[in-house]
Amino acid sequence: MTLNPSASDAACPPWCAMLHDPEGSADRYHQTERESAPGVFRRLSFDSESGAETVTECLVVAARRFYGDDEVWTSIASEYTELEMSLESSKRLLKLLGRVHAGLAGSEASAPLRLLAPLDPGGRRE
Repeated sequence: MTLNPSASDAACPPWCAMLHDPEGSADRYHQTERESAPGVFRRLSFDSESGAETVTECLVVAARRFYGDDEVWTSIASEYTELEMSLESSKRLLKLLGRVHAGLAGSEASAPLRLLAPLDPGGRRE
């Protein structure tokens, strides 16, 4: 296996951290290093009496681009679910989360999180 192969059907972008099989692979995408952190979630259930369940899961975040596609997707995954959104959507979500945290400043909530800016299509942080 080689890192950033030039023999693939699409040149590997500089941000790709995947180990690619030079003979082809079932994983037909480029991906950044995965970042992870624990997350505490409430799963809401409208068809049970309890209404909500609190769980802790590991969140894994990465950006990926599939071969032959120009769009970079941001993936947020846990053990049970995965959400992929366009790079533009992840930028909007980051801004919205910042507004929510800023709105809580001065309340009893903890200080806002500092999140890494999403990658632009060239793999650079904005």
